[in-house]
Amino acid sequence: MPPRWPSPALTIFWRRRPRAGRGFLLLQRLDDPDLCAHLRRIAVAQPGEGLGTVLLEAALTHVFGTTHAHRFQLHVYVDNERARRVYARAGFIEDGILRDARRMPDGVFKSTRVMSILRPEWEAMQRQT
Repeated sequence: MPPRWPSPALTIFWRRRPRAGRGFLLLQRLDDPDLCAHLRRIAVAQPGEGLGTVLLEAALTHVFGTTHAHRFQLHVYVDNERARRVYARAGFIEDGILRDARRMPDGVFKSTRVMSILRPEWEAMQRQT
């Protein structure tokens, strides 16, 4: 469940599932004037147990069910194939690659993939289930 925060621009979800560890995600820009919410971070203690999918589904429901967002976007490192597959299964579509967009602590640059899902796409998926 999302806690209440002083600003509608940030929401944090966290979950703890028996045998599946713990995880959290951060949503930003929920009050964006362009109606574009952003998944800032998602992290799970034990990848591959399904908790990331649970968190992502909760985030999608929250973003499109409680805000006026038209677009929900995220950035994922191009070498993080596991996460890309989770996002694609949830309906996110690749918009493009930002080359050398992030500088890592060791000075190496990494590219990120921009992915998004639009409200009409999410609503169509909900009608199919």
